[in-house]
Amino acid sequence: METTQPSIYISHAWGGESERIVQKILKRFDKEGIHVTLDKKDLGYRQSIQKFIENLGQADAIIIVVSHKYLHSEYCMFELLQIYENKNILERIFPVVLDEVHIAKSTDRLGLVKYWEDQTQALEEKIRELRSLSHIEGITEDLNLYNNIRNKIAKLTSILKDINTLNIRLHEQSDFDELIKAIKKRSMSGQLLQFP
Repeated sequence: METTQPSIYISHAWGGESERIVQKILKRFDKEGIHVTLDKKDLGYRQSIQKFIENLGQADAIIIVVSHKYLHSEYCMFELLQIYENKNILERIFPVVLDEVHIAKSTDRLGLVKYWEDQTQALEEKIRELRSLSHIEGITEDLNLYNNIRNKIAKLTSILKDINTLNIRLHEQSDFDELIKAIKKRSMSGQLLQFP
């Protein structure tokens, strides 16, 4: 009987240090013969970004490369919300947090709440400047997303700060051994479909 590999996705912000780390993770997982889904390589031309993100949110395991840019990106926050709303977030996420990220203190997390509050307010103000609200389909969905991010960012970052994610130096020195072990352990505990 053929075994189906678990669905493993990477959620990250494009560019910079985050991109470099993602490439190293992909290389290591490839060595292990484990397929990892990544938007840049697996989201085809003309495919729905929203559907891809919804699938990511339901994945068996999600490696989240958390950067400053990640926490300030509406696409990345939409991904994180999808993961959160699909339950069992603590069992399904495997965060890799870059050194540039500061979420340990309440004041740091409140700074993110303020950022998303400002983004929401800016969009609301732009909408109020319109003479007619009859042609803003799609924009209202963005406003709802910003409100949802603002309302949940403190909780989401509190979850991330409570997980010992190691640091990038340790991950790179071990060639992401702990990440591999953690995902394999989840698989072997019966919580995921088995690797071949």
